[in-house]
Amino acid sequence: MKGGGPSTEPETTLNRFFAELDDAVKPVRDRMVEEEKALPDRLRGFFSGLAPAIDVAQAAQERIDRHLATRFSVFDDFFHFIHKKENTLSRIFRSLLDPQGRHGQGSRFLDALLEEISSSVPDSEPPRTGLASCRVRTEYGITKTTRAGRGSIDLVVDWPEEGYWLGIENKPWAGEQDDQVQNYVEALLQETQQDLTRVLFLYFSGSGEVSTTLPDEEAKAARCIMMPYRSESGQCSVLGWLRRCRIRCEADRIRWFLMEIEDYIQRSFHQAPVSTDPQEEEDDAEHPARDGD
Repeated sequence: MKGGGPSTEPETTLNRFFAELDDAVKPVRDRMVEEEKALPDRLRGFFSGLAPAIDVAQAAQERIDRHLATRFSVFDDFFHFIHKKENTLSRIFRSLLDPQGRHGQGSRFLDALLEEISSSVPDSEPPRTGLASCRVRTEYGITKTTRAGRGSIDLVVDWPEEGYWLGIENKPWAGEQDDQVQNYVEALLQETQQDLTRVLFLYFSGSGEVSTTLPDEEAKAARCIMMPYRSESGQCSVLGWLRRCRIRCEADRIRWFLMEIEDYIQRSFHQAPVSTDPQEEEDDAEHPARDGD
């Protein structure tokens, strides 16, 4: 090597290798540079070509929506306050379950719920007669049995003549409080003088998770039925109940409303998260007294 130490054969071979590699890669590198420079023009050409198709699709959607309103939702467009509001959903369910409700369908919707859970009810069945004589209430105040304090069950249906009590805890989003379901079941048992066959408790679960606060006693836990908002396995569910309501309903206005609720549940509770805050959306402290709502 001129001006330096003697050249070695490995060094010469290595330099030759990298020189030949650079010559081989250069066409590819130059092509990549050209492609990169041309990319913006190609993307503009691609998307400008889509514009006519998008215009046609939008025009077609507008014509369809004039007759079918496929993108309209009562809950999305008007009921913005329903977002993360457990009590709003509970009041809707209360209105449907009330035989004297303004829906004008009598006990059809309540009977639809009893029918939806019939295969899951152990031993005895809920009352099948005298449905119109029942009372439906939200935020039913109770005294907790496992600790001091008051609480409230989201929905309670009772039949005074039969002495039967049905409690519903609605958990679309929030998590559970300590011993919550156990406290509620014990409170309902006090209403029936500890007659377990006269008490049934439903747990509406937005996440599909089973309650973690069931009574310790197996017989009492058996009176608690888990109802996910949606179920893919044929299990009784809130959505299944609403579908039964729609089938039984004879008023078009109510049928459309039920369809809107079904659609809302289909879109909102596919994989609904459960809050880690047990107080979120809970109103126990704000509703210490029994409220006929």
